[in-house]
Amino acid sequence: SKTSSPIRTNMHVLSILRKKLSASKTASQEFADAKRDDLKQKQDAEIAILDEYAGQVETFSEDRVSEVVEEVVKTMEGSGAKLSAGLVLKELFKPGGALQDKPVEKAQVAAIVKRRLM
Repeated sequence: SKTSSPIRTNMHVLSILRKKLSASKTASQEFADAKRDDLKQKQDAEIAILDEYAGQVETFSEDRVSEVVEEVVKTMEGSGAKLSAGLVLKELFKPGGALQDKPVEKAQVAAIVKRRLM
């Protein structure tokens, strides 16, 4: 797919792979519904290849992300700041923040922050 800027990080590659995977899975289901097994098999082969590539992109484990989130939340609580998921995420991803330019998925980080703040 065409992008407005060059791919610079593995996380950008992973994002593109996941979008393509989603589209391929939808197409595979549509081919199955239309009883086009030949096209479904082709699509399923593509999905397997994309899954393999996506699995090779290294990202922080959920435990590591949870540790970083916990450190930042404790620091923010110590300063007396009123906490919200948005403020914690800004702190994590700001320039010089604990997760800026790190191999993490923002959706995963947001889910961990929300769980921690509940």
